[in-house]
Amino acid sequence: MDVRIHLCRRTCSALHSSTDRDALLQLHGADDGCILPARVDDRHRFAAPHALEVVPDVGHFLHIEAPEAIAERIAAWAE
Repeated sequence: MDVRIHLCRRTCSALHSSTDRDALLQLHGADDGCILPARVDDRHRFAAPHALEVVPDVGHFLHIEAPEAIAERIAAWAE
């Protein structure tokens, strides 16, 4: 077995078993003109399970356009 695949599976298993929360939070702006929201659901490419949230009324630079709202979403996910 490829060492990278083995490490990826081991890491994914450890991350998934350590918490009920997804290991990664992906936030995407609904008004993103660079990467269209319909094309962003690429969760199958990640090793660990993760949550995808499309955030309304922001574009590509979520953390600049709505810093407090984004910080609140991250804080709520991290709890």
